[in-house]
Amino acid sequence: MEENSIVSIYPTENYGTLSIVRYENITVPENATPALLAEIQGLPPDAVNFLIMPKSTHTEYYQEYKRANAQWVVKAFRQQEELLVITIHCNIPQWGEQRNAFLKTMHSFTLH
Repeated sequence: MEENSIVSIYPTENYGTLSIVRYENITVPENATPALLAEIQGLPPDAVNFLIMPKSTHTEYYQEYKRANAQWVVKAFRQQEELLVITIHCNIPQWGEQRNAFLKTMHSFTLH
């Protein structure tokens, strides 16, 4: 697996981030993608239950969880040997106020 590119967006107040990472040459089988995503997030393979949404050309994965006083949201797209991972990390105190802005930005990313 090769990490090809990373883009991170930080609010001025630095209470969270939205990161986009593209991986290539993914060799794990499709059904092992949730465990791979957990590993990328630094979690045990069975710690995160992803919502899995098969599409005609790719599969989407989605999960929200709390860790270390932060809200984490992961949305990923797997298309054959490519994986695009979008991650939100936001401090819990700011999450309620900033949730809609973060999620609107995250959900604007789609594959066709």
